Amino acid sequence: MKYLVILYLFILISCKPDHGRPVEIRGWNILSHHVENALEVINASKDYDINHLELSHHLIMDLKHVRTDWRQASTNLLIDSAHHAGIENVFVWDRAFYHLDYYPARFLVDSVNDRRLNLDDPAFWAWFKEDYRDMFSLIPKVDGIVFTFIETRSRIQNQFSEKLNDYQKMAMVVDSLASLVIDELGKKMHIRTFVHTQWDKEVILGSLSYMNHPDLVVMVKEVPHDFFNFHPVQDYVEDLKYPVIIEFDAAHEYNGQGIVANTFTQLILDRWSHYMKLDNVIGYVARTDRYGTTKIINRPSEILLYALHRATQDTTITEDQVCREFIGERYGKESIPYIKPAFISAIDINNSSFYTLGTNTTDHSALHIDYISSYNRYVAGRWYDPPLVYIGHDVNKEFHYFKDVVEHLSPRKYKNIGGRFYYENPEVFEQGWVSYEEKMNTTYLDYILAEKDYSVRTAREALALIRQAEPYVNDKEAYKDLYETFNRTLMIAKLHRAAHKVYFGYRVYVQDTARYHHDIVPIIAEGMQELRESIEAIEQYPYEVPSGQWTWHESKARGSGVKMRDVDRAKTYIEFITETGWPGFSDIVLPDL
Repeated sequence: MKYLVILYLFILISCKPDHGRPVEIRGWNILSHHVENALEVINASKDYDINHLELSHHLIMDLKHVRTDWRQASTNLLIDSAHHAGIENVFVWDRAFYHLDYYPARFLVDSVNDRRLNLDDPAFWAWFKEDYRDMFSLIPKVDGIVFTFIETRSRIQNQFSEKLNDYQKMAMVVDSLASLVIDELGKKMHIRTFVHTQWDKEVILGSLSYMNHPDLVVMVKEVPHDFFNFHPVQDYVEDLKYPVIIEFDAAHEYNGQGIVANTFTQLILDRWSHYMKLDNVIGYVARTDRYGTTKIINRPSEILLYALHRATQDTTITEDQVCREFIGERYGKESIPYIKPAFISAIDINNSSFYTLGTNTTDHSALHIDYISSYNRYVAGRWYDPPLVYIGHDVNKEFHYFKDVVEHLSPRKYKNIGGRFYYENPEVFEQGWVSYEEKMNTTYLDYILAEKDYSVRTAREALALIRQAEPYVNDKEAYKDLYETFNRTLMIAKLHRAAHKVYFGYRVYVQDTARYHHDIVPIIAEGMQELRESIEAIEQYPYEVPSGQWTWHESKARGSGVKMRDVDRAKTYIEFITETGWPGFSDIVLPDL
């Protein structure tokens, strides 16, 4: 009998969920200066066991911003509110160095001929520390700082020193600030870093090798370069000599900013489960908005915060479980059969509307197909060896990111010797993967149109499921937001399909107007009609829409980092086709379309 009891206990233990090791830092990051929304986020943190909060971007992106009265007041209010809510540590962001005009001219090598900071001058470092003492005195209850040392206003490595190499310069800045923040002020310091190119890994590892302060923590983005769905996880995290926290973007800067359905539960589970297995990863920080009113708390995208929370508790949890729990609690258990498949389909809708054959064809979520970064910096193939991607979405084909996708989708004007594309990716040209010619053709136009048709069809099916869920959702305000999120998802899928017909169709057509007239002009005409319908639908959309870096109703770019709204971009496409010709392609117009 004793042996049966032991065997039974062993089976029970073996079948228990794997809760993994404790995650030390469970954090959120607020980017917006919308105080009311920020307080709502802080209040929700109690349900997610959040013990770390970061205030950044439109609140405090550089610590010097604390000298602006309204920023200082808002930041101190949110610090107090977070502490009152039980969040142990509240951090603000900073980057060094600032614009050189910020620093007294006496610390420049030569204020006229050599405007570099003299890092060999001891007086500069004394002033540097005193300046930080003064800034910290304005937010006395802050617990720490997130310090970016790689991408800054005045690059550290570009400053003057006869004694230090570039890695040592960055290490000296970090260690000097750490001695003040940690040792003197008794606060904490995380250093934020990321890679734009493969070479950046050497810079990060090289500079870290010279850093000496033992109490630093490194914060690294969930993927290299920026937050794109097709990018792989970082491959150098285990090589970092300090504890690491992973920076997640639950607000999806590049994928719709919560204005459309961003319920990518499996994506975030896959990435977080990978990092939790690494011995030096001690936690996560997730962005909760992308400026303005785009906070994801109490909206469908909140499921991503829930997924991080539950995966931290139980490393074996599945997408099905996360969706059932979140949807059941938020919308009601009877709605699960309808809402769950819609939530799960959001990643495929996004990957076939905001992306084209695996590369993002927006500008921070805003419509902009003719954007150089889509064919250069945004290309996930930069991080894969070999750079291959399989595209489903009714295309069902494997592509080489450069020989196939970039070669055909990138316009000729970006494929030139000496340009930004060439400067940042010379190996692509050296290996013969990309030529200097216009390669868009009917084969790739067919791939693109198949994918965009898929996005619209899948978005329409998801919205139909949301409609079926309505009788089972008791919270009518929650349902309205859910419905309109998926409604906007369909509207944007239609807009992108129309814009892609027009843009890529025109590029094929102008190569040989006689040859392509009967086949391509009808496609362009169809796209033009759909584009006009999408413009009208968006302009007449009757409800208030969350607005961040990507805007919906605002007429033009306003404020820092706000992009042209989609309908304005779409109107320029119509103008190019019917009135002026398309800059960079041809002066051919089709005035009757």
